[in-house]
Amino acid sequence: MTWRLMRGDTVIGNLADDGCDMPFFLLRFTPEPGWEAVRPRFEALAAAVGCTDPDGRRLVAAVKALQDLELTLEDVEGREASLRVWRNCFLHIWGTDARLRY
Repeated sequence: MTWRLMRGDTVIGNLADDGCDMPFFLLRFTPEPGWEAVRPRFEALAAAVGCTDPDGRRLVAAVKALQDLELTLEDVEGREASLRVWRNCFLHIWGTDARLRY
């Protein structure tokens, strides 16, 4: 499966199937020009996941910041309905690696 990460009409990047590690789908991420505007928020999420955060505030703030972007995943083949990132699905991006759960 191939997904296109969108913010409105702007293409952020493309995600291609790269396996499965249940409950996550493993994906390869290819950035598009819109990526630079959202990259810091995905980096903040990655940092929050990997840190000691006893009350979870840092993680909650990182997820909220991504929700505020109103990103969507569009199935390039048109077989799946669009997904709202961090509302209908979880999406983590680290460099060219990504994980999706929906």
